[in-house]
Amino acid sequence: MQAFVSFILDHLRETRSPAAYRLTVADFNERAIRLYRKSGFRETGTFTRDDTRFIVMTKEEI
Repeated sequence: MQAFVSFILDHLRETRSPAAYRLTVADFNERAIRLYRKSGFRETGTFTRDDTRFIVMTKEEI
């Protein structure tokens, strides 16, 4: 899965040239959260919709 995240980030870097990346993940999805952290994403916020808590994660482009 790490290769998939790297592929997506590389594609975005080549086609969009973002200053940063942002994603939202449900807080119960621990496997995805670990993967995103390994990819350099950091938690920058949270919110709740209905009964589900979400984590907002960002990664600055170098």
